[in-house]
Amino acid sequence: MVLLIIKGKKELDPNKKLCFHLFEDYARKASVKIKLFKYGLLAACLESLLALPLLLVDALVESLVQALQVSLRVGLNYPPIVSDVLDAMEVWAEALPLASLQRCCRGVLPFIRPYLSTAVSISVTPPVRPRALQSNPKLATPYDQEVVGAVRLRLIKFIGRIGGHLSLELLNGVHDNFNAALKLDGRMLWSSEGHLLFAFPFEDVKMDITLDFLVPHVASLAESASDRQAKVAAGELLHAFVLLLVGRSAQFTAPPREPLLTLYRHLLPVLLRLACDVETVLQKLYSALCEQLVHWFTTSAKQRSSEASAMLDAIIDGMVNPEDFALRDYSSSLLQTYLTWTIKQAPGQAALIHTFKQLTKRLYNLAQHGNSFKRLGATTAFSSLLTIFQEEAVLVDTFAFEMLVNLILCLGLSQNDDVSLDTRASAEKAIRKLAIIVERWAHMLCKDSARRRPPLTWDCRPSMKTMVSWLFSQFKIREEYARVLCIELFDCFIKLLEPENSSAAWIKTCLKPNGLRPLLENFEALMRDAEQRGDTEDWLTGLSGTLDCHHWALRATSISPQDLLRDGCLQSNIWKYLESLAAQADAAPASGCFPLEHRGNHRLGQDALLRLFMYLGALAGSYGLHVIGESFWNETLFKVFAHALLVPTSLDSEVLRQKRPKLAEAADEALQKMLSKFSFSMKANLKKAFGDVIRRATANHNGLAGLLSEIHEIDLRRTGHLLWGCRRAQEVALLDCTVLDALKVVSLSTEILMSSPAQKEVADSLLDLALASGECDEALWSRLIGETPEAESTHFYELYRATIDIHIVKNFSRYASLLLSNCSLSARVLHILTQVTETAVGEPSLEAYRTSFVSQLTEGFVRHSAIWQPTQPSKVKTVSLSLLKNLMRLDGSFIGSRERNSSFPILFGFYTHLLKDGFMSLSLKLNALPLLSDWFSVSESDEPVLRSSLERFMALHFPLYSLEYPETSPRRNEYLHAVELLFAALTKSESLMLLDVLILMYCKGPFC
Repeated sequence: MVLLIIKGKKELDPNKKLCFHLFEDYARKASVKIKLFKYGLLAACLESLLALPLLLVDALVESLVQALQVSLRVGLNYPPIVSDVLDAMEVWAEALPLASLQRCCRGVLPFIRPYLSTAVSISVTPPVRPRALQSNPKLATPYDQEVVGAVRLRLIKFIGRIGGHLSLELLNGVHDNFNAALKLDGRMLWSSEGHLLFAFPFEDVKMDITLDFLVPHVASLAESASDRQAKVAAGELLHAFVLLLVGRSAQFTAPPREPLLTLYRHLLPVLLRLACDVETVLQKLYSALCEQLVHWFTTSAKQRSSEASAMLDAIIDGMVNPEDFALRDYSSSLLQTYLTWTIKQAPGQAALIHTFKQLTKRLYNLAQHGNSFKRLGATTAFSSLLTIFQEEAVLVDTFAFEMLVNLILCLGLSQNDDVSLDTRASAEKAIRKLAIIVERWAHMLCKDSARRRPPLTWDCRPSMKTMVSWLFSQFKIREEYARVLCIELFDCFIKLLEPENSSAAWIKTCLKPNGLRPLLENFEALMRDAEQRGDTEDWLTGLSGTLDCHHWALRATSISPQDLLRDGCLQSNIWKYLESLAAQADAAPASGCFPLEHRGNHRLGQDALLRLFMYLGALAGSYGLHVIGESFWNETLFKVFAHALLVPTSLDSEVLRQKRPKLAEAADEALQKMLSKFSFSMKANLKKAFGDVIRRATANHNGLAGLLSEIHEIDLRRTGHLLWGCRRAQEVALLDCTVLDALKVVSLSTEILMSSPAQKEVADSLLDLALASGECDEALWSRLIGETPEAESTHFYELYRATIDIHIVKNFSRYASLLLSNCSLSARVLHILTQVTETAVGEPSLEAYRTSFVSQLTEGFVRHSAIWQPTQPSKVKTVSLSLLKNLMRLDGSFIGSRERNSSFPILFGFYTHLLKDGFMSLSLKLNALPLLSDWFSVSESDEPVLRSSLERFMALHFPLYSLEYPETSPRRNEYLHAVELLFAALTKSESLMLLDVLILMYCKGPFC
């Protein structure tokens, strides 16, 4: 199916093109996410990428090369995954263009060299499969000697098939990475001195043999050998070497130099990689060993040694590994263990502060690094350390503010990182954790301390006051996520200085000397500077930041917005931006839709547009629209509002809305609030602008009424936006008369076959818009119950059931009389009413309407009680019972009593007659028993009626002896189910009357 969809890329159908881009976006994200997965999830993600259609492969060659490299790296320990790589590569070699294939081979073929090397053998008969890969069902095939032995042969055939000009890529990087290759293969010694001396006790002599030359080769086998027996044996031997090395290092007491340091720097990273290997035996062996080494190196005698620094460097290097998520995850937990043992074994506070300072210095460097994976590793490390850090007062007092500043700077550097890497999310998580710690220790952090070190960009020791001032200075930075978080932290920390303090009081104190000038300079610095330089990108970014600051000032300070707008330059810049947006909307293509490949500076400004709506909505809600002035609200602004709400593709803001749904939702709510505040004269101009945009958008379809008849030809995505905007505009009465007239003639027809969910969604939206206009009630009733054939009306109702039911519940006062008066005359009407009550139960958006809906319905039963009469046939009684069950689910207390509910006699009479009806089978009455417990709240005068109905029910359907029915017969199953429901009602209601009835029923045999 995917291939059929993708083949439509070259056509002009925008829906097929959109589908292609959705798959492309998925593949790009998955190619990034493989660096964040491990074990079974990694294998599943690799399989999905290797199975992509060819057109996507051609467009994503650079991204898929990383997936192939990871697959080949995993295949060294588990050869069957290489078969998937070869299957994909063989197909790609036949179909991809030469340029794309060459880019692919350049990145992949060097990773095939280990499989062709005589030094590395491919596994033939490993007896136990790694448990870490058992979660992947496709990789669950047993090892077969012929299949595994054919891997190398297939690789050789593939290299021969692609030709010499491409197979030369096998040698790519050989000369550049010669030393690294030698180290990997164990052919280069790690140290020139002999440290591992072992005395072999022969019979005639005791000989000292140096084992150093074996360590690199054994480590290489333990990491990359495909033969499981060789891999495990090498791992166990390396484990013995490490224990011998630690024992040798314990002999050096206060040495002038540390001769084992070089060996440790090479060996410790290998131990960490083996601790998260897919081989279960090695994973258990080395995870325990690494924890023991951490315990050893954090003793009081070793904490300041170079060996401990080597251990810390190896852990941090593992945390920033860009390829192996399992290594990053394990290194994070090991770092937490390192800090735990450091705190336990530190000889004093000075030693603890020194060790933690060495750790944080490394993490600060990584947090400010240009590589996103290094920043991700740093923020992950901080998150794991904060759990232990928060319990040590001396560490919190010394490092809390310094860590917070560095994490905020890290968040700023992560502004443009790929969202799939989660660098921003990781940094925000660490900052929020640290903010909670600051709140917890506020009583200590509000005091000055000589222990605190100033952050790198500060010239004074940090305190709560200086931290608040620094956060306020960050309001002007261009990085959006860091700016928003600084505003949030400022509001939080300002309350910690003094209990009665607030942002408004702090700002008021700062404004006393120089008035609004410092505040406006901080708010508008970036925008003013970019405007002077003529940098459009920075100007749009600065406009977003300035709107954020002014929005904050509206809700957090007591400064009048008139003063800020009068003394600042925000209003003029907003007007300049709106003029450019209006020109862009006029210049939009005839289809009203920019291609998704289109990128320009105006895309950056869509963020400013959403923030403008939020600012104007807050301004309208708190102060009113008159604050800005009448001249601001003109035709240009109304045109932008109409395009933003009805045709967002004309402003090219659709992609931003998809990436920032929460911001877009908040902006839409603010825009809705602002539109509802307009005066009558302004609404007339707005109506005209909205009508012009709708007529232009539907010019090729004879208006809104013609969309349904041409549903197979329209752009469904753009039409969906248009109808959603029309619905929002209708809620605030901004649709002009011509549009409403067009909706009156919308055909409620189902003759058009909806061939896709998107077409069904558009038709649903159009029907919802027509019904919300209030002019289609008669047409809807005629379509459902009128002269329309039953099959056609039933099909129409089932197709649009959700939309129709929600409309009826919200406007039940207009439909109550029609539905209830015809229930007894038409089974179709009774069915519709039952379905409407089911929707009222299950639809969360109707919660506010449920009380009035139940009230109107029960009042209507008094006037229209025919459906509850005992003379109705069994089929009608069954549907009526379903209706009663839905009503009790909506409001179980509506039954009440005769005094509280006027419909009580009707419903009570229906229920009791249902129980004692001799013409209904037990299978139908089983649906009534779950409601029994709700009827025991009746008055004493009605209790005998209920008791007699229960006794009659048991006399009709219960046997004298339980063994009367055969054990597997349907009658016995129904009887047991009824007994179970009766006891459930007894447990729920605790009714003594029901208990008495059951006792008399079951204590009537000869044994009583």
